Amino acid sequence: MSNLKINMGFTRNSDPKLEIFANQVLASMTGKPIFPDPVPALSEIATLITGFTTALTECKDGDRLKIAIKNQKRKALTDGLALLANYVVFQSAGNRVVALSSGFKVAKSPSPLPPIVKPEGFSINYGNRLGGPMQTIF
Repeated sequence: MSNLKINMGFTRNSDPKLEIFANQVLASMTGKPIFPDPVPALSEIATLITGFTTALTECKDGDRLKIAIKNQKRKALTDGLALLANYVVFQSAGNRVVALSSGFKVAKSPSPLPPIVKPEGFSINYGNRLGGPMQTIF
């Protein structure tokens, strides 16, 4: 089993992008037999999305209380999606295709870096600029 990770970058998405992403994940996971009993349940995620969407619409006038409520709903949605991402990792059992079918983005697998080699054909040439401390011109 490979070490599969879900990219949690959705937590830094703008509000509209988070709403779109959450709806994509919900649509991708709905009715899939590979995800029989998600935790949290998809109905809970749908409720969180609806609450966030409503709060997002209501805070357009700039009311600080409404913005605080929207931020609270956003936090609840991102926490729910993070739990759902952990469920997807568990259910996929390292299968990248299954994890991607959930709508979440999978983090890139680490690959070894090439060995560091001694540079060849390297030379230092003096330019026409003077060195030393910078001079202030008034």
